[in-house]
Amino acid sequence: MMALEEPDPTKRKRGQQPGKKSSGRTRHPDLPRKVEILTPDHTRCSSCQAPFTLFGSPEEPEVIEIEVRPYTRLIRRPHYRKTCSCPGTPKSVTAPPVPRLVPRGKIGISLWSLILTDKFRTNRPTFRLLADLKERGLDLAQGTVTDGLKAITPLFAPLYEAVVAKSRTASLSQADETRFPVYSDEADSTSGASKTPHRWWLWVILTMETVVYVLDPSRSAKVPMAHFAQSLGTLVVDRYSAYKYAADRIVGLVLAFCWAHARRDFVRAFVSDRLTKPWVNAWLCRIRLLYRLAKNPDDRIKNRDRIVQHLALMKQEAETDVLSPTLPAPCKKAVKSLINHWDGLTYFLDHPEVPLDNNASERTFRHAVQGRKNFRGAGSLWSADLFVFLSSLFACDLVSPWPQHPHDTHQLPHGLRHSWQSAR
Repeated sequence: MMALEEPDPTKRKRGQQPGKKSSGRTRHPDLPRKVEILTPDHTRCSSCQAPFTLFGSPEEPEVIEIEVRPYTRLIRRPHYRKTCSCPGTPKSVTAPPVPRLVPRGKIGISLWSLILTDKFRTNRPTFRLLADLKERGLDLAQGTVTDGLKAITPLFAPLYEAVVAKSRTASLSQADETRFPVYSDEADSTSGASKTPHRWWLWVILTMETVVYVLDPSRSAKVPMAHFAQSLGTLVVDRYSAYKYAADRIVGLVLAFCWAHARRDFVRAFVSDRLTKPWVNAWLCRIRLLYRLAKNPDDRIKNRDRIVQHLALMKQEAETDVLSPTLPAPCKKAVKSLINHWDGLTYFLDHPEVPLDNNASERTFRHAVQGRKNFRGAGSLWSADLFVFLSSLFACDLVSPWPQHPHDTHQLPHGLRHSWQSAR
C-alpha cells in the first residue's frame, strides 16, 4: 500500500545517534567468575633454555559463557535408632521426605521451573525443549512432562484468582480479545453447536498493576460482564459491541474508545478507494496532531485548551463530511462512526489519566499470539487453564525471577511458595 503520510524529517531515528558518545560495553559484575590462566607453550629461550620471567600486569579479557548440565539428586535418608530406654521418644527417626510437586515424581523443582519458563515465557513448544535437553544428556518422555504439567495446573489457581480479584478493584482498565484454538472433545461439547467448536477467544484485561487473561468459547458480552460486574471505573476498548452491551448493564462502568481504531477506519477508506488519498491524509494529520497534543497525562492537562479547540474543529469537519453528497460510502462510514462514538473518544478531556487508545492491551497480546502460533493453541481444557494461569502470572512478574537451583520450596517466590504449600 502506498504511503498515506509523508515521513517526519524531525523524528529521531533509532539506535546510536551521530555525534553522541557510545555507552561502551555492558559490564556484568554480578556474574560468578571462573579464572583461567593461559600460559604460552614455550617459556624458555630456544637457544640457551634460560627461563622467561613475568613482567607487568597480565591481559584479562572477559568472555561470557554458559553451562547447562542436568544432574540427578541422590537423596540419602539414614535411619537412626535410639540407644537409650527413655520413655516418650520414638524408637527410630528419619529425615522427612523431600517435597515434590508431583507425588513420586522424578522431576525436581529446578527442572519444573525450566519447563514452565521455557514454555510460557519464551513460548517454545515442549518437544523442542525436550530435544534440547536430550542433546545435553537428559532424555525425558513427552508423556512424563505432560502428565506432570496436568498435575501441577491446580497449584497456580489461587495465585490467578488473587490477580483477578486485584484487577477488579482498579479504576482504569483496558481490554481486548483475540482467537485462541482449544482442540479437545470436552472443549467441543462446551462450545455447544458452534460451527467451529475449537475456536475459543482469549481476552486480556490490563490495569496499572495486573494483567489477566481469560479463555472462553464465547466472544459475547458475558466475559466482560462477569469480570466487571462489581467494578466502578473506566474501560478503554475498541468499539466492539460486547463492551457496549456490558457497559449499558453495569452501573458505574464507563467506556473510553480507542483513537487508533478510529484512525484505521480512514486507512480502510483509502484502501477501498485510492482516489480519497488527499481526504484521508487530512484526517490522519488531524489525528496525528491530537496525539502530539495529548501524548501523556501531563500534556493533556497542559494543552487542554488547544485540545478542546482542535477537537471542535475535527467534529465540525466530520459533520460537514457526513453531509457531503460526493463523499464515497467508505469515507462516510468512517466519519459516521467517529461522530457516533464521540463521547467515548473525548472522555480523556475530563479524565487525563485515561489514554487515547488501548494499544497497551494489544501489545500485551503479542506474547500470547506468539504462543498461539508456536504451539497451535491448547490441546485440552487443563492445558488451556495452565496457559491462562502462567501467562497472567508471568505478565504480572509474580513468579519471576525463578531460582537457579531451587531444591526446596523455601527458595521459591513467596506467592508461588504459599500456593504450592497450600495445595500440597
